[in-house]
Amino acid sequence: ASCTSRFSMAAKQEILQTGLSAASLSQQESELQRFEMSEELDSEMDDYRSSWSPHAFLKQIVGHKVFEFVVIAVICCNVVTIGLQADWSVKSTGDATIPRIYSHFDLAYAVFFTVEWLL
Repeated sequence: ASCTSRFSMAAKQEILQTGLSAASLSQQESELQRFEMSEELDSEMDDYRSSWSPHAFLKQIVGHKVFEFVVIAVICCNVVTIGLQADWSVKSTGDATIPRIYSHFDLAYAVFFTVEWLL
């Protein structure tokens, strides 16, 4: 603000020294105000753009408590699935093939944890 007031005072002094009319001074002041408003708008738009960048958006998601809760819940489900799979393999006889549901769960957990790691 002080820089702007110094600029406007310097502009006023220059206009007065050159002998321009009061109407010209008023026109210069209005142009200065439009310039200042334009700078404020540019600054606000820069703030808006930086706050909605993909990186900032992903950072908000990863840092959110709900995301942490979901990751912990998936980890717990994975632990239970591993336990069930281990129990099945101990109880099954030699040539039994693993049920497809375990393969589907393994793939789902692998995809989830890969995406979580990439975020």
